Formats: sequence, C-alpha cells, structure tokens
Amino acid sequence: MESLPGADMAEVSSPSFNICNLYPTEPRVAHFDLYRLEGMEPDDALFDCLEDPATITVVEWIQYLPRKYWPDEAIFLEWTPSDTGRSLVLHAMGGTAQQALDALRTRREPHQEEQ
Repeated sequence: MESLPGADMAEVSSPSFNICNLYPTEPRVAHFDLYRLEGMEPDDALFDCLEDPATITVVEWIQYLPRKYWPDEAIFLEWTPSDTGRSLVLHAMGGTAQQALDALRTRREPHQEEQ
C-alpha cells in the first residue's frame, strides 16, 4: 500500500478492534478483519466496498463471511507455515483475477536472452 498515492497520509494498523480501516490512498483501500464476526452478518460498509470497483478491498478471515457474499472476482492469499517461516499461495477467482495473476507471473519470470 505504501506505493499508492496518499499512502503517506495513512496510518496503517490492524482493524481487529473496529472491523474496518479505510485509507486515503488512490485508489482507496478498505481493510477488513472479519475474525470477530464468526456467525454474524457484516455491516453494509463491507458490501459497499466489495461492490465498488474503485476501491481495493482487503479482507482477512473471509471464511467468516458466508460464501454467498464473496466477490466473483478476487485474488485470495493463502499463508501456510513452512520450514523457513511462511509460504504464500495466490488463488484467482474469476477471469480478471486470473489475468492479473498471469501478468504478475509473467513479470516475475526471468527473461531469456535471444540468441
């Protein structure tokens, strides 16, 4: 997030106690932590952010949100313990999300020199 315009004005912290933090970046970032919502319905702020294409919405503990509310397009980050700390696996849901992951993969792969 620190690379986004406006990030210098954002005080980044965990939203664990207030469920959501909104950051004054361009585009706007909404960070939700749903850990304390197990078995409860989230408020409308989550749905407003999920439906707003101009907002990057980050949701921790999405498994506490009923599946029917999950977005059609999303990139899911799965953190798992490993021998060296944690491993990260990215999963795409939807065509646009898959295109974004493919673009990241292409940028990350070393380019071979033409011979």
